[in-house]
Amino acid sequence: MPHTGGSKSIDTLMDKKAENGIEPTRAEIFLLTHKKRVDGRPLDEDFAKAIDMINEKMSNTEGSADQPPHRVASVFSGPQYR
Repeated sequence: MPHTGGSKSIDTLMDKKAENGIEPTRAEIFLLTHKKRVDGRPLDEDFAKAIDMINEKMSNTEGSADQPPHRVASVFSGPQYR
């Protein structure tokens, strides 16, 4: 999947977006780097579906102790999303 992160590495983006010393989750970084910069729309329909799924899973697992915060993004790491 192409991204809109530019030449900045994921580590650099995570450091820049860390608030109060808390790093953003992989799902938050995915959302940040897979939307158009100017207006915030997804790059295409596939990204729109992935973004909707991530947002839904994030809202379902908020505050859930049995789901680690990085689990949401790992759902989208299969070959069909590359």
